[in-house]
Amino acid sequence: MKENLSENKAEESASVSTRKLKIGTEMTATVDHVRALGLVLDLGGEIRGMYIFQGDKDKFKKGDTLRVKCTSFNTKGVPVMALVDEEGEE
Repeated sequence: MKENLSENKAEESASVSTRKLKIGTEMTATVDHVRALGLVLDLGGEIRGMYIFQGDKDKFKKGDTLRVKCTSFNTKGVPVMALVDEEGEE
C-alpha cells in the first residue's frame, strides 16, 4: 500500500511540473529514445516530451541535445515539441 502512495505522489509531482510547461516555452532537451514515428525527449525534471518526425528521422540518436519549443499537448497531456531553428544555420 505504501508503494502505491509513493508512486501516486511521483506521478502527481511530474504532472504538476508538466502543468507549469506552457505552449511556446523553449528549452534544451535530450533524446531519450528514437521511435518509428518520432523521438521521446527528456525535458528535465522527470518530464518526457515527444517530437514527431518531419522527414528527418536519420539525423537523431540517443543522447543528442536539441533546442525545442512546446507547440501543443497530446490527449494524454504529453508535451509535443518542435525543433527551434537556430539563426545563422543553413
